[in-house]
Amino acid sequence: MATVSAAIASVLLLYGGFTAQRSADPLLLIQSQAKASKSMNCHIASRDPNRDNTRIKCLYKCPNGKTEAEVIPKGSSCPAYINVPQ
Repeated sequence: MATVSAAIASVLLLYGGFTAQRSADPLLLIQSQAKASKSMNCHIASRDPNRDNTRIKCLYKCPNGKTEAEVIPKGSSCPAYINVPQ
């Protein structure tokens, strides 16, 4: 019985060590940082209802001077910022 539990413990240790090494891979960290830098946060500038008062047009200003817009239903609220690709 002791050999079976020792075998199970060694298998668990092997898989646990394997996943710990994979999560600390420096290449994966660099790739995730590169993907994050290709987008920017645009902050809310104004909220304009349409003529029928059924929808709201949310206008956002981006750090590079670009303007973005999102149309939402009347009962919803505009997000404080949106994340857009550069």
